[in-house]
Amino acid sequence: MKGKVTKQKAAVILNCTIRTINRKIIRYKQNDIKGFIHNNCNKKSNQATPKVVDNKILKLRY
Repeated sequence: MKGKVTKQKAAVILNCTIRTINRKIIRYKQNDIKGFIHNNCNKKSNQATPKVVDNKILKLRY
């Protein structure tokens, strides 16, 4: 059984609960390695100002 880690040991290593490990396993089975990437990664913020407004502000300032 070399290379295998139990859920309990994984929880200790990752400093989380077994329930969290179970959720991570489900995400991994559904999405492969991409399941570990945060869903908001590389998404624009809802509060970000449009580039047009940013450019206008920069023109006013300089």
